[in-house]
Amino acid sequence: MTEEEIIYIRQILGQLRRLSNKDGAEMLCYLIDMAYIEAGDVQTQVLAPSVRKG
Repeated sequence: MTEEEIIYIRQILGQLRRLSNKDGAEMLCYLIDMAYIEAGDVQTQVLAPSVRKG
């Protein structure tokens, strides 16, 4: 997965999180939030090798 793909996924998850939060779907919001956090962790892992090389 590329960094651009991960960034896109996180953006979409952020939008979904805001939508689900407005509708009062607590469990859905929680699961989307966990996916958002996981995508951030993946993004950090993808960036880590390029930071070490730099």
